[in-house]
Amino acid sequence: MNIALPYIMKLRSTLIVSGMLLLYTLLCWFALKNGLLIAEGPSALVFLSVWALGFVSVPLAIVMDFSRRYRELKATLQRLQKLALRDDLTGVNNRRHLMNYLKRQKASVDRGGATFSICYADLDHFKQMNDRYGHVAGDRVLKAFADLATATVRDVDFVARIGGEEFVLVLANASARDSYPVAERLRTRMAELLITTENPEYRVTVSLGIAQYCNEEHIDELLHRADSALYRAKKVRNCTEVAPSVRMVEPFNRLSVGS
Repeated sequence: MNIALPYIMKLRSTLIVSGMLLLYTLLCWFALKNGLLIAEGPSALVFLSVWALGFVSVPLAIVMDFSRRYRELKATLQRLQKLALRDDLTGVNNRRHLMNYLKRQKASVDRGGATFSICYADLDHFKQMNDRYGHVAGDRVLKAFADLATATVRDVDFVARIGGEEFVLVLANASARDSYPVAERLRTRMAELLITTENPEYRVTVSLGIAQYCNEEHIDELLHRADSALYRAKKVRNCTEVAPSVRMVEPFNRLSVGS
């Protein structure tokens, strides 16, 4: 209702003009009926013109205005729905959208579709960077990482910020082995990112944990495995770890160790 209120208020001007025109038409009809207006000659033509204008243009104007307001309201609602799925700071998807997306991906794989993998990403020593250079610089780093992640993955993939300096990438039609080079490419690019011109040598790195979805696995379990891989990566920092499959006896060995 609060969204529609401005459009209702704007509609008043159209309704007022239309009402005045209708009132004028009714007054003409009343004058004609009571002999106050002679409907002969030129006056009859004027009266009939006003009469037709009133009863045709008033409903038409109202319908056209409602149609225009409806299109504006629909466009506004679509913008609001899009904003509700986005992270305010970085512009990537938010946690709510991520969870809904993962449910759809899970349903697709469980029906026989191609698998997918998720990649937890956490910026290393982000709090220290914030304390040293300020929150404005911290926000710039978050935005820069979001842009890097979006540019690194494909259009079919999914990037979300789930809070603070934590992000999740969903790589469609990708196994853990397929996802590892993508994560490493993102890690390398982040390590090369210039943070501040005051100290060009200062860098912010990222640690990543990958988990491949297994059929019928609960989403929470998938997230837990990726988070566990990230926890192992955070012990080293600036590296990528891959979680073992829930059906594997031996852990999945990392292909290489980051610097």
